[in-house]
Amino acid sequence: MKNNPVGALLVAGLCLCSLLSIGLVIYYLTTVRELERLRIQSVQMNNTMTFLQDMANSALNYSRTNAAIDPILQQYGLKAKPSAPTAPAAIPGPLRPTR
Repeated sequence: MKNNPVGALLVAGLCLCSLLSIGLVIYYLTTVRELERLRIQSVQMNNTMTFLQDMANSALNYSRTNAAIDPILQQYGLKAKPSAPTAPAAIPGPLRPTR
């Protein structure tokens, strides 16, 4: 039989495509695994955020009946510090032209 160069090129192309396909499958599987890990981490972060918001709301409700917790809430920015009463602004006199 003759050596057919077209057949050899087709076999080489098939081998190259199969190796490329194997590489893409491996890349896809590692990416999917990473995506699943990030989804789990996202769910954990959302659960933690919900828990902390619930705790903050409970602390704010508790501060309505017990003001002793206010300094702690103010320290973490959950409650505004009471503002000091300001003196009324001085009433300016009539404007005089400068020379």
